[in-house]
Amino acid sequence: QLRAIALRVAALYLVRGDVELAREAVERPERLHRVEQQLVEHLSTASERHTDLLPLAEAYVDFGRVDVARALCLRGALNQPDDPAFPLCLAHLARQRELYSESVYEFSEAIRLAPDDRGYYDEALRVLGRLVQSGQYGLDPTRSRELTAQAISILQQRTERWPGVPPPIEQTELTFALAVAEMNAGNASEAKALLQASLRAGDDPRIWAELGRLQARTGEPRAAVESLQRALSAGADPSIAQLRLRALRTEYLGDAW
Repeated sequence: QLRAIALRVAALYLVRGDVELAREAVERPERLHRVEQQLVEHLSTASERHTDLLPLAEAYVDFGRVDVARALCLRGALNQPDDPAFPLCLAHLARQRELYSESVYEFSEAIRLAPDDRGYYDEALRVLGRLVQSGQYGLDPTRSRELTAQAISILQQRTERWPGVPPPIEQTELTFALAVAEMNAGNASEAKALLQASLRAGDDPRIWAELGRLQARTGEPRAAVESLQRALSAGADPSIAQLRLRALRTEYLGDAW
């Protein structure tokens, strides 16, 4: 019976494409037996209260059934809409599956229900930071705009409540990431406005360099050269910025510069 349970769990992992966890399930069936016992114990006392549903959801995550855990947290959120524990559960499950947009949305809901818990704000902002680093942020500029607006709202609320505590990610990082997304999508005017807004917070060599690149692409060679010089002054990688400067001067400005 234990072997059969192990094979069923291994099949779940294989459906998700996780061969290593499938192999571990078969090689260490005694662990699955413990998880199964936990599931039985939780189910025997389960009710609609979050004190029962949440441990049951966690047990199903350990059993390899994130879909069941998500269904339990969704049911809890539906039946107890004022309890922040359920959107928090959904936020964590979405983060585990690298569904960052969904995770931030659920964190925002938890913040709405428990606005005095700083941990919710910080977790949401860390998820945004991972999303920016993952490269997924700019894949859909429309969605990125929505996420940025949501993140800025979270940042502003956090700053108002805890003004002396630095956040996990600064607003400049978010607006810069959105600017790059807009630029890559061909939305030059939106990208330029965002880059210039970011620079109002202070000199950042990356932002000056991106602004220079954008200005070069949109037919503003003199402005591009000036931005690249500002990038160098602010500490940009000289080998890259100087190459761009030289190319711009040669191609667009020639002897007139």
